[in-house]
Amino acid sequence: MPFIRTPISRFLTCVLVFGGWMAGAQAGTAQSSPSPRLGPEGNVGAHVGASLGVGTLKGAVSPQVGGRAGVDLLPWLRAGGEGTVVLNASRLVRDDSPHGTELTLGYGGVFLDMGRPSAGGSGPWSAGFLVGAGTARIRSPSLGSELDSRNFFLLEPSLARRSQLRGPLVAEGRLAYRLPLNAEPMVGVRPGDLRGGSLRITLFMVRSP
Repeated sequence: MPFIRTPISRFLTCVLVFGGWMAGAQAGTAQSSPSPRLGPEGNVGAHVGASLGVGTLKGAVSPQVGGRAGVDLLPWLRAGGEGTVVLNASRLVRDDSPHGTELTLGYGGVFLDMGRPSAGGSGPWSAGFLVGAGTARIRSPSLGSELDSRNFFLLEPSLARRSQLRGPLVAEGRLAYRLPLNAEPMVGVRPGDLRGGSLRITLFMVRSP
């Protein structure tokens, strides 16, 4: 897959741009074919946001950053794209080794979130999953080079709760668990080492339908 080879920072930018493009395209389509389920004038909702959290990689706790953008297909159904980068590399040898190697990880994909329909459109809780791909890399800081890398597909189920802030701002807390599907062993890294849980807080800009 081409985007796997692209730097994760560029991928996150593409996610946000793609989410905005989707929102505009969906809004234009909805305005030409109004649907009462999407809003009084047939508009869809859209959201774009940045996240900060903590998660595990090879048993170590590391901070994470990411981006998410999507549209409301229904008041209780959201879809879009998301990307996450683990900030701290996980060391693969003891800390006092002069030739330490580190494991880094970035991943992204498409998500689907489903809330519980209510009289107001949707409740604050939602369950979802992300289907995508990631890249794990082993690098040597002392040599300044990359020693190995693997691309793999993944599934990440999650549970989230949203809270309305002021104006278009919405805060969301999300608990997720990353499951690699076809990861291959690397030097000092088993496929199971790429599994991990995370807790992320995301601040969204939301355009309601």
